Formats: sequence, structure tokens, C-alpha cells
Amino acid sequence: SSGYFAVDGPENAFDGDSVTGWVANCDVSCNETRRYWIGMELPSDAVEASAGEQMLRCFRVWQSERLERQMVSVQVQIWNGEIYSMSPVTDTGSLQELGGGTWSRPMASFMTKWRLIPNVTTDRLWRLLELELFADSACKYRLPKSGDTGGGTSVLASGYVPFVPYFDRIELGAMWSEAEHMQDEDLKTGVLLEHMPGRQRNAFVGVDFLSAGSWVKCVKMVQGPTP
Repeated sequence: SSGYFAVDGPENAFDGDSVTGWVANCDVSCNETRRYWIGMELPSDAVEASAGEQMLRCFRVWQSERLERQMVSVQVQIWNGEIYSMSPVTDTGSLQELGGGTWSRPMASFMTKWRLIPNVTTDRLWRLLELELFADSACKYRLPKSGDTGGGTSVLASGYVPFVPYFDRIELGAMWSEAEHMQDEDLKTGVLLEHMPGRQRNAFVGVDFLSAGSWVKCVKMVQGPTP
């Protein structure tokens, strides 16, 4: 990786724990002449190394839930033996709208991800208590929800204001996300999203059905008051 703050080294991005993380030393600004990067180098004798540049099929990224600590998009680069060059993993070589506070899977198959985006054009907070997606227009057949009983799905979120204290997050599990409150069937919990179109950062929430392409024909949600 490039430079980072003290104990927030790159190993934290590969330790299977969302409480820890890699923090780029970007205290002044990140720009074209001072870029930050993180990656992984496979040993030359690794089985995967023989697959060459096409071996990379999927990325999962978990950024901070706070907008000011996120990157909107990142470019994927590969080492060609002499220099780093743009990866063919996407048409543009970049991963867009990564969100934060939960897993983001930008290289997903058709119709495996669905999300909601506010229409308002003013900066504001959005409190969402529950979100349910259904396969029929009558809202009778609910599609799998996230969590341990979700049948292989995860929530999507752009970024939110965290409320669960640090030590409580540790007790809830290494890869627990506060965004899961929007599908925990508990109206006492929820997620407070940051919708900032003035900064070109629109809020979004949704569900990633992973390998299963799904039709969503009905949406139910419960909103709550904002601070």
C-alpha cells in the first residue's frame, strides 16, 4: 500500500474484521499527483498466478460508513511486468459508487442488485427503519432478506451516521453492519443515511441478491424522524 496512519496498516483491510481498517495518509488532499493505493501481490508459485491478468473476477469492498472517509470510485490496476496498467476487469477499469458501512460488490451480474435513491435535490438526512422487497405486485412473496437467515443476500448502503458504539460493534461480530438494521424487523432500530446531492453524493439503500438475479415488483418501507 501507499502511506497510512500509524496502526491503520494495509493488513487491516484483509483481516476479516470490519471494525479495523486501512486509513490512507490523506490529511491534506488526494489528487492526480499524490495518489493512494492498496492491493495484494500473489507469490510467483501461487496456483492462481498462472491464470494471468484475467484471473480477477470479483471485488468486494467495505469502506467507512462516513462519506468524508470514502472514495466514490477507484481504478483497478494490474502489474504487467514493468508498470501498473488499467485492468480489463470493467469497461472503464474503474469501480463506481462503492458506498460504505457494508459490503459493496460493484462487479455484479444483471439484476442481482436493487436500490432506492431519494429524488430530493437538497442535502439532508434520511432515516430508514425497515425495507422489504417482494417478487409480486401484491407484496405477498417477500424476497430473501439480509442476515443469517437471508438465504445469501446483503444490504447496500451509500453511507450513514453510525450510532452503535465501537465496543458494542465488536460484540455483534467482526463483519456485522449497522445497515442490517433496515432489515431486522425491529422498528426501534434503523439507519440514518446521509443524502448530499450538493456534494454529488446521493444516498442509496438496497439489497444485493448475490448470485440470484431477481425481479422486484413491490417495495415496502418504514421511515422515521430525522434529528
